[in-house]
Amino acid sequence: MTKSDELDDTMRVLSTGTCDTLSGSSKLTYHIGSMPDGEIYIRVHSNTGGGFFSQEWISLRDILTALKKRPEGKPIFNRRFTMNTQSTVTRQLVPEDQRLAITKKLFGMWFPMRIEPVVFSFTERLSRDYKGGYWDFYTLSNVGFYMAPAGDCSYHVVCENQFEGDLSADALGITVCLYAYSNLSFSGPDAFADICFDHYHWLREHMIDHAEVEAILGALD
Repeated sequence: MTKSDELDDTMRVLSTGTCDTLSGSSKLTYHIGSMPDGEIYIRVHSNTGGGFFSQEWISLRDILTALKKRPEGKPIFNRRFTMNTQSTVTRQLVPEDQRLAITKKLFGMWFPMRIEPVVFSFTERLSRDYKGGYWDFYTLSNVGFYMAPAGDCSYHVVCENQFEGDLSADALGITVCLYAYSNLSFSGPDAFADICFDHYHWLREHMIDHAEVEAILGALD
């Protein structure tokens, strides 16, 4: 039995609610629950759009701890708006001779072992147009990172949340990296999950000003 199964067996659901996703294209149903010791937990239970999400119970204590880790002034997103008054998050192409050093510094051994395979897997699932190839690496001015297929091709994507449309190579890269960071932020070990959590939010800060933000949010939700 997994830890998640154990929580399901002992959790008492106190309340059920709904809220819009960031794009507003679908609604999430969430549960607020309590363990016998009184600790409060929250989970996403369903998504009317069918987008990827985790049904894992997360303690309110852990959520508050994670929020406290966020650098002061970083935004909390509401659809495509941000409270951040700082300048737009910009990107910089990583030179070929610095790719290994940069990814090792940011992710350690987890980049080739976990992040790249998950990014490639999501890309293949979302777009039949993707046939492999070289990927560009980008660092962000807020210390974030993402990768995207090289070139100026567009890719037709079909998502489980019923979104279907065309994305540029750059928008596709942002989308699949966000998928990967989100998915991996719920995996272990905790230090790696925390890294993915941070990079998910740093990349969203860059995404919010992207020319294809509406399409990216549609693919995510």
